[in-house]
Amino acid sequence: MSLWICLAFPTLGLDALIPGWRNSIPLAATLRKGQIDTCSAQARRLGVRPGQRRGTALALAPEITLLEDDSAARSALLRRIAASLQQYTPNVAACGHDALALDVGASLSLFHGPRTLWRTLLRTTRSLIPRFTAGMAPTAQGALLLALCEPPRHRRALRLETLARLLDALPVSNLQAAAPYLGWLEGIGCTTLEQLRKLPRKGLRQRAGAELTGSLDAAYGQAPEFFPWLEAPDLFCRHIETDRIEHLHAILAAVTQLVEALCLWLQARNAATQTLELRFFHERGRGAGAPTALTVELARPCWQADEFLHLLDEHLRRMDPLPSVVGISLAIPRFDTRLQPEANLFPEFRPSHDEDQRLLDLLCARLGPDHVRRAVPAASYLPEKANRWLPATGQAGYAPHPAPIATPEARPFWLLAPIPLGSSSGRPVYKGAELHLLRGPERLASGWWTSAGHECRDYFIAQDERAIRYWIYRHIDSSGGGWFLHGLYG
Repeated sequence: MSLWICLAFPTLGLDALIPGWRNSIPLAATLRKGQIDTCSAQARRLGVRPGQRRGTALALAPEITLLEDDSAARSALLRRIAASLQQYTPNVAACGHDALALDVGASLSLFHGPRTLWRTLLRTTRSLIPRFTAGMAPTAQGALLLALCEPPRHRRALRLETLARLLDALPVSNLQAAAPYLGWLEGIGCTTLEQLRKLPRKGLRQRAGAELTGSLDAAYGQAPEFFPWLEAPDLFCRHIETDRIEHLHAILAAVTQLVEALCLWLQARNAATQTLELRFFHERGRGAGAPTALTVELARPCWQADEFLHLLDEHLRRMDPLPSVVGISLAIPRFDTRLQPEANLFPEFRPSHDEDQRLLDLLCARLGPDHVRRAVPAASYLPEKANRWLPATGQAGYAPHPAPIATPEARPFWLLAPIPLGSSSGRPVYKGAELHLLRGPERLASGWWTSAGHECRDYFIAQDERAIRYWIYRHIDSSGGGWFLHGLYG
């Protein structure tokens, strides 16, 4: 099923320049080459329209705030919105002026049908930008025309027959390809798309060119559509400027905005990350000091906002009081492909590994990463050197496992520091009792390249008269060595 959702952003130019302009300057517009490009709803009520000259806008609304358009900022904002919406479909393209087209036909079954997908996508878009209009149709151009309808509202059409009925009633001015010919079309009494379709096709193509007829046919599903898809950046790095904020709750609110953008980026790439790198900027300009850096390591790769924010709250509380902040950046140095859980026909109860990892992250955030450690295998055959202690969260690095030289039953339950043993007629003696050898020898040795030098031992399982078993060894060297107790069996 071919289905498109198109999102139009009528105030994108203002949103890119001043994100909170609705509260500070509700009567505003942007200028592009001396003409109005974007205007607020309050300016529209006073008669200001895109395409008007600067003087005309000032005559209609003397108190209007006019800002020079920043095409780079507007394009960057549109790309950020597109990257956030790629969690629903990878096929997102720029369509028309300040609009996005999403090919959602392949995503319908994943999101339980068009209605659920429509509501979910609009909810996500509303969290990214406050004002937009949307249209759903079997064609991208048709969805764009529905999104640009006046008065602004969200319109849907799932079948070409329904789409044709809705498009026929729209004014011809909604079709962007018809903009250069509006005067001529009005002069011949052609004001709607239905009337435009009824014009002789050969004469229309000779007068207006193939672009107008091609755009019209694409809207009605009578011609193919081709779009270059937008691609998400390879790594996430986002910076926001803020007013000077000092309170922890205000800083956490700004961090939450960045984390939510990160989670949308991870969702679009089906990825997860284990490391967050934040920087808090305290001054602006060339003379600004170094920012405060915060690196958060998690016990496992995550992609949900709640998991990140819970730990960031703990870390920020440990840093409190933090100097006043004027900007915050968030980046991730690496990410991993998210592993999909295996689906079983019959559900089984299993201890939640995620709950254990969340507890580990929480302990590290409260106690500090240096106070919570885990054992990681090391490349040594000697038992006391076969592991090393590293921070419990973050990347542990590569640590090869020793070769499987013995069954688990051959290893003691309790490993001790080597205790010298006595000897009687060559047999080991512990606490006055002679030990009888049951199994062995098992030779374990370290390499000559280690810092302690080459060491070779023969291990035995021994037992005393009370049937208590011990793990003992003796050195193999020129002096014959002695006996040592290294572990106890349960």
